[in-house]
This record gives sequence, C-alpha cells and structure tokens, in this order.
Amino acid sequence: MTVSNSDWQEFSSGSDTIEIRVLPGTERTQGLSFILFNDIQDMFPGVTRLLNGKRMVGMMADAEGNRLHPLRIEYQPGCTIQVVTQNTPAPSPLPSPLPSPLPSPALHPKIPTRTSSQQPTPSTTIATATTTQADSSKTGELLRRASVLEAPNIPASVKEEFRTSVNLYESFVQAVRSGQTEDTNVIRNDFRSHFTALEGEMAKNADLQQQMFEMQQSMVQMQQQSLDRLAQIQNRVQAILVQNYELHEYPIPRLFIVLPKDPTRWDPSRLIQNKFRLYFLCECGEHTRSSHNNSSMNLNSNMQQHHIHLAKHEGYDIETPTEFFRRYGSYVLDMLNMLKYGAMVAGLTVPALVPLRMTATVDQLKDTLNHFAYNIEPSVNQAINYLQTLSTAQNSRKGSQGHVKWVCLDHYRSSYNTAAMKELTDLVRVNGGSFEEHTGRVEVSLSSSIIAGQFYRAMERGRFIQELKVTLTWETTVNDLKALRDTVHRSNLLHLDLSCTNAPSMTAMLGRTKVSNPLWELMINAKLHTFILSAYKGFFSDTSFSARMTDLRCLKISDQVNWKKDGPRLLDLIRHSPMLLDLSIECNDLPEAYTAITNAFGTASALEKLSLQSGPLNRILVRHEKGSGASSGAVDLWVSDPSSPLLASMTNLRSLQIRTELHIPIGKHLSALTTIILRNPSLRELWVRCQLSELCEVFETVRAVAAAMGTMTNLKVLRVYRSHIQLFTSNLQDGAATILELLSFEPNSTLLPPLLKSYGNCLTKFKISNGNLSSPFWTSLAIDQLLLQSDVSRIQHIELECSSLTGSICRALLCILNHPSFSATPIHFSVKVDIDWKKSKLCEEMAQFVVDCSRWLTEVIVEVKDLERWKEAFLATGKKPMLQENIIKTYDNRQAVRMAKKLHDNVFLYV
Repeated sequence: MTVSNSDWQEFSSGSDTIEIRVLPGTERTQGLSFILFNDIQDMFPGVTRLLNGKRMVGMMADAEGNRLHPLRIEYQPGCTIQVVTQNTPAPSPLPSPLPSPLPSPALHPKIPTRTSSQQPTPSTTIATATTTQADSSKTGELLRRASVLEAPNIPASVKEEFRTSVNLYESFVQAVRSGQTEDTNVIRNDFRSHFTALEGEMAKNADLQQQMFEMQQSMVQMQQQSLDRLAQIQNRVQAILVQNYELHEYPIPRLFIVLPKDPTRWDPSRLIQNKFRLYFLCECGEHTRSSHNNSSMNLNSNMQQHHIHLAKHEGYDIETPTEFFRRYGSYVLDMLNMLKYGAMVAGLTVPALVPLRMTATVDQLKDTLNHFAYNIEPSVNQAINYLQTLSTAQNSRKGSQGHVKWVCLDHYRSSYNTAAMKELTDLVRVNGGSFEEHTGRVEVSLSSSIIAGQFYRAMERGRFIQELKVTLTWETTVNDLKALRDTVHRSNLLHLDLSCTNAPSMTAMLGRTKVSNPLWELMINAKLHTFILSAYKGFFSDTSFSARMTDLRCLKISDQVNWKKDGPRLLDLIRHSPMLLDLSIECNDLPEAYTAITNAFGTASALEKLSLQSGPLNRILVRHEKGSGASSGAVDLWVSDPSSPLLASMTNLRSLQIRTELHIPIGKHLSALTTIILRNPSLRELWVRCQLSELCEVFETVRAVAAAMGTMTNLKVLRVYRSHIQLFTSNLQDGAATILELLSFEPNSTLLPPLLKSYGNCLTKFKISNGNLSSPFWTSLAIDQLLLQSDVSRIQHIELECSSLTGSICRALLCILNHPSFSATPIHFSVKVDIDWKKSKLCEEMAQFVVDCSRWLTEVIVEVKDLERWKEAFLATGKKPMLQENIIKTYDNRQAVRMAKKLHDNVFLYV
C-alpha cells in the first residue's frame, strides 16, 4: 500500500488519542507502508503491546520471520490502534470495592474538585452537579455517624453494634442498586435484629436513636421504590416480549442491550466520549424446552439455558451513540433494567444479574461476551446511569399477544422448522452445495428444472434462506425463469446470485416472447437487495419490461450492453433504483456509458461503487465516499488506447493501467502521458505496457515528471512492462527501490544488452528460455553485459532451460555465481533438463554445468525419458553427486521410484 504525505495512523490510550505519521513502504517491507515503533514509544512511554480490536499488532518481519530493525508495524488505514502501557489498568473480574460506610480518622472526607484546565461539557455539567449533591449528602451522613461513635457516654459494645448496623445498611443500599432482591431481604432481617438490640440504648441517646430510625426508614423506602420500579419494568418488558410477529417475516433478533465497550476505561466525567457495544439476546424459554426429558436425543437440549441470555456473538460497535440513544434510549433502558432486576413474562424468564453471573460459563460466551459473563453487573450499571443522565424521553410501546420469539442457533435447531430445515439441507447436500443455517446462506448448483422445482418448494416452505447463490446448469427457458421469479417473490430472499444460460426458442426469435421479462420482474421484489446475474445473454436486449421502483442496493450484470440500442433501458433502471450502492455493468462503449451513467445518478446519489467494463482490457472502477454523490470519487482506470477520451477528461485518477496492444508503440503518446500525471495529483499507481525497446524511455520519462512535481503528486508505484519483462518501483523517489525482472523472451535479441546495461544492477529475477525462436533471446553478449555490472547482489531468482544454454553461456553464468557480490543467502535456482541425452559435447557440458552449480541449486527438473543416462553423466564428471530422497516418475508407468543418493542437500529431481 502506498501512502501520501498526509497519511497518519491513529493511536489511543485511555482518553488520549494521537496521530503518528505513516512512512511509505520500502523494498524491505515489500512495499507495505509502516510506522516506526520508536515514534510510538515517544508518544506513549512504557508501551507494552498494541491491539487492533481483539488482535495483537505484531512487528513487521522478513520472509524468515526475523523482525525488521528498527522495529516497525504495518500501516492499518481506517483503524484506531489501542496502546497498552505499563500504567494502563488491567481488567478486574469483580466490581470496584464500595467505599467504607464510616469516615476516615480525619472525619472530614475531601470533596473532589475540577482543575481550571478542564472545560465542562453538557454531560459533565449534569454529572458534576449530581455528584456534588451526592457528595454533600454523603459527607453529612458520615459526620453524624462519626459524632455517635465519638460520644463519650456510649459504651464500646454499643458502638460496635452501631458500626455493624451501618455496614448492614450500606450493604442493603448496594444490594438494592444491584437488583439483588433476595440479598436485600436477608440484610434487612439482620438489621432488624441489631435494631432490637440497640432499643435500650436508643432511649438514652437521641443521636443514636435518630441515626437508627433514619436508616430503617430509608431501607423501607428504598425497598418499596425497588418493588415499584420492578413492577414498571415488568409491564414494559411484557409489552416488548409479547409483540405479535410472524417468524418467517422477521427471522432476525429483536431484543438487545447496550453495554460499555470497555468497562475498565469508563469515565463518568466524560460520558459522551465513552464507547458502547450492542449485544443481542436469545428469547428462549419454556417454548424451547423439550417435552421428552427422558429421551437421550434431547439431553443436550435439556442441558441448555432456558431463560433469556446473551447470544453467542461478539456484538457490534455503535459508531454514533448519542444519536442511537436519542432514538432507542428508552427501549435500551427498559432492557437493561430487565436484565438487572429480572423478569418473568409470557413463559420467558430473565434471571437477575447474580444468577446470570453464576450460570454463565466460559464455554457459552466467547471473546467479549466471556468478559461480560463475569463483569456484566458494573457494565449494566454504567449503561443505565448513562441513559438516565441523558434524560431520554420515554416512548410508549404497546404490543398485542403473540408467541414468536427470536432464539439463538442452539434453540433454533431444536425447536423450529425441523422438517423444512432437514428437507432443504438434504437437497443442498445431494446437489453438492452448502447451507449455513444461522446466516441463511445457500450455495448450490441445480442440473434440471425438476430438481430446481424440488429446491424451490423446500425454499418456500422454510422461508429462512436470505442469501442464495445458484447455478442452473441446463439451458433455461422462460418457464424456468418464471418459476424462479415466483419463488423469490414468495420467499424472504435478500441476496440472489444467479448464473444461467438461456436456450434459443422460435418464439423468442420471432419476437413473440421476451425471455428476460421474468428476470426484470424478479428485481421489483421489495425484499431483494442484491441481484447478480452472470453467463446470461440478452438481459437488456430481450425484454419489453418497463422499469419500476426497486429496493436494490447491489446490481451486477455480466451481459454486455449495446449502448446505442439498450443504454436508455439501463439508465431508466438506474433512475428507478434510488438506493443503489454498487453497480457493475459490461458495455461496448465505455466513455459514452460512463458519462451517461454518472449524469443519471446525479450529485445526490447514494452510489458508493461503480464498475464498467468493455472487453478484457478496458475497465473503469469508481469508489465514492458515502454521501459524496456520483460526480466525484477515486477512479481506477484500465485502458488499451492511450488516446482514449476517458484519459482526457479524468482529474481524479487513483490508479491507471495503460495496456496497449502488443503491436502499438506508446512512444508518441509520452507527452499525453505527462499531461495525465500533471492533471491527476492524486494518482498513486501507474502501469504501462509498451514495446521492449520503449521500456527504459517510458520509465525515465515518468520518473522525471514525478521528480519535477515533488510533493505535488502522490505517484509512488510505477510498473513498465512487456509480458513478463518489467521495470518496477514501489517508490519513485528512491532509486534503490527499482527492480528489473526478465522472466519471458522476445524475438529480437539486440534489445536485451542495452536494457541490462542501464538496469543490470537492479536485476532480481531472470529466466533463460528461448522457446521455439529461430534466434535466441539470451545470448552470450547479454550475459557478458550483465557481468560488466559491479553489483549482482540483488539476484534472488534464476530459472534455466538446458535447451536454451550454450557452453559460453554456462561459463558466463558460473562467473556470475562466483562473483564477489553475489548473494550469500539461499536463492531460488532451478534447472530444467529438457534435452535427450546423447554422447555429445553439449550434453557433457550441461552435465558438468549442473554439477558445478550444485551448491546453489534448489531444483532440477528432468523432462526426458532417459533419466538414468543423465544420472550416469552426472557421476561421470568425477564429482560423485548424490541424489537425496527424491520422487522420480518415469514416462513408461508413471510409478514413483525413490532414490537414496544425493546431488546436494537442496536439490530435488522431478520427472
């Protein structure tokens, strides 16, 4: 990935968020952009690890797994990397301990103050005012209790009894706030016994009597308020839980809660900056409990939880919590209170927090849910306090009686649609497809209209398929397409990916039947969001259907549009699809189609991605930022004609590939190419296919333009190529980043020496193969030119074919291998023995060459029948090579024959 000078990576630790500059990729990082670890340490001293979500961000390493120095991490655009330092508090499995109910020896607790540098926000103002009032009230209580404990006329035993009563009162307050109803009853009974024991002393001491009566009255009021609140929650939860929905029409979860994303970083003074996550609830209850408890097949079902619980999912981040809670705050508050205090409605049980914490196990909840299984109480309290602080207006919710519930996968399998699910599963399996039950995704290939009819009926009965990728392998008729259309209309399908071919018919040829009409009628289904059609011909030309309003978000058609004839029909479809986000079309006139489609979408369009293609060499891909409309966006363009009108009009190119025909020179278009670069400062990547004789000229021209523009251009990546011969750089500003690869051949051998003269020291890969050329591409003159280079250290890949070698080339190659600058690290070195053995000088030279290269070789491929003769020739050199555990297949019986000799530790022989 290339970066611009304005690219930054965002890091956060606690409440601090800092951006650090991203450095462009180098050859050591394989072109990947990165951030130096030293820069991170400068901003976050004591950093111990980096996290992207739940994944650790590791240091970049080379191919052998060794860390690159200086240490660095890969650039991750669009992500905020969490920095964990030595001072970052570790997550606690239990809530923070409660403050002591009695004052410290100083008897004057400090009220927290805010420094002048802290500017209050609306939410912090509310929180600060509430906290100040609570602190003042708490301070008064502590002082009054302290006066009782310091009274000289009260015996020590009475003071200890009073201290115990105060501790019980504080425990009662905490239990009420936590919804622990059973605990509150036990604590209140204990308090009553201590109250009775102090009655005699209370008659003598008015302060003691006042404190005890205040605590007793407060406990009565709090318990009554708790019961009233529980009744209100019960009524609201009942209205939510028993709404009447059709299971097939609403196969999605309805109940959810919202909790802080990281409770350990909750900051009550900066409520708006806290992050939240949404979790779905499984609505299981008595309706999911099996009636045959003694059946062994229901054993696992009986061991499951049969009360509402968190579904097995990691949840979803809420990107705009303020807006979300403004709309759904009252609902979320009701659900959180239900979870906190418990409820039992319409056969559904919601345990309070303590039972939930006791029954949830590590195996049931994973990842983030595993944390909330043991820490859900403080998270729920934080979320409730936040919602109450927002003072969200309560919305009245009323529902009629109903029985349909959304349940998680475990309860779904055991309770609903067993027969329909089995039928559909069997049909998909028999036809070699796949079925993901929980997502409702099916991928299948159907071989006849009869099998398709069986599948359609099962699909309609179950109605739980939401995504279908289907291939109809026979030539379909209009009746086949009508059957598919009717099934889509009667199902809950959201995404359809269809591949089919159409059979020629006499009525279609005469124009009496428009075969594609059912496919157009299929698109107007209000539920269908994605329609992908491939392999079908005549979608646009063989229809009389007038476009109607659709809810399509994604439309991809492989049938090529004859723009002059059928372009207006496509434009009409676009105008009737206002929610379209992704459009992919093939057409025969790319410039005209792009202009017309862009105008049809307009500036207020929701379009995010537009892909237009004309043949294998011409394509335009436009990506729009959300809400930017179709008039702007980053453009990736592939063209075969350097004079294309598209190139003349573009000013927002991100990447460009000019793939000229092999016989067309590009040299006369270099001035136009320069203008394109100057007019597109956001251009990051450029590919140019040209004649081999133009390779150096094009490369140097583009490099000179980029150097002249300096920081005014983002162009970094340049690839100038001809077949598998290429000059490439991942950073135009860095000459050391340029590499040369020679992995194919050309008929003109005079072009190779000049290329090696200019860029031989950048050579990293080469292959000597002349194919069936009458004159060889690789000659001893080219190898000699390579030898003249002072540095051959960058060569990492060599492929040789014996039929393309001569004695002089072999000797020159050995000189390269023994050059002082040649790489000391292992490289890929392959020799293909593709000539039959015969007693000749050439074969003897080849055998000697293979043995001389044995210490560098990684592979020898023998493609001739007389392998034994070649092995004898290797031994005849006098160096006694050995063949190591190699699998050799003969041309006669293709049987594997294992060899126990060795040529070299790294040599493998294949036939």
